[in-house]
Parts: sequence; C-alpha cells; structure tokens
Amino acid sequence: MRRFLAASAGLLLLGTLALAQDATTPPASTQPMTIDPSDAAAAKAAEGKTVMAQGKVIKAAWGKSGKTMRATFSTDRTTLVVVIFARAKDDMDKAFNGDVAAALNGATVSVTGEVQDYKGRPEIVVDHTDQITIQQAGKTEPSATTQP
Repeated sequence: MRRFLAASAGLLLLGTLALAQDATTPPASTQPMTIDPSDAAAAKAAEGKTVMAQGKVIKAAWGKSGKTMRATFSTDRTTLVVVIFARAKDDMDKAFNGDVAAALNGATVSVTGEVQDYKGRPEIVVDHTDQITIQQAGKTEPSATTQP
C-alpha cells in the first residue's frame, strides 16, 4: 500500500511539474504570416496557409456577369488575386462606403485569408468584411461595377 501511495504521489508531482512547464511556455503565434501579394513565389509558397497579404490594389472590379469581384496587386497573372463573390457583395458594399470595388481601387490594403490555387493562380476568397482593412485610401472615382 505504501508503494502505491508513493508511486501515486510521484506521478502527481511529475504531472504538476509538466503542467507548470507548459504554463511558462509562450503560446504559438496566432498572427498569420505576412506576404507581399505581388510576389508570385511567396503567394505560391503560401498555398493552403492563412496569410495576411499587404499591398496596393492596382485594379478592383466586378466581372461582366456580376458574380465575382477581383482585386489585383500586379499585372502579372501569376500573383495573388483577392476574390469576392456576389453572395458577399451587399455586406462588403455596406462596410466600404457603398462600393467595395471603388474603395479597394488604388488603396493599400491588408487582406487575411487562406491562399488557394485557382487555375494556376493563387487567390484569397473574402467572405467577411473583417478580412479586409484599408490602410490607405486610393482613388475616389467610381469603379466599373456590374450589379448581380
């Protein structure tokens, strides 16, 4: 019985020490990795990961069908593109002064999301307004917007 009590006390002490050590270990960073969206290699390497892409949008516009808005950071078709689908348009427009495409056009932004491959090009699909932060406003003229 004494052996059992001694062994139990020893295990309890080891467990307490292990928990105490875990409590002093700093938690892993919850901040996503930051990438330059005009860096094709960085965007490609980030596929499948949640990142924060920070850069200047050179063009943001809804497609002719009105089903998708694309925001690009470079004319190079291998770099990251941000995509917003029509299902999120109303919320995005409300959050960005009535026209998300116009707000993003020429703006310096931070976009957070998972990088996915779509037909050989890395993209982040934005479903929620909190995924985009405008760091510096761009042009104020209306964008080429097509209503869905």
